[in-house]
Amino acid sequence: MGKINVKDTYESTGTWELTNNPDFKAVEFDHFKSLELDLF
Repeated sequence: MGKINVKDTYESTGTWELTNNPDFKAVEFDHFKSLELDLF
């Protein structure tokens, strides 16, 4: 099995949250995701 990179992890987390969490705030998640990805 290959490595999962940070971007893939955030993308899959966001997809899971959108599907399973009715209170998920996608706009806030996108902002947080962009900040984290700038670190790598």
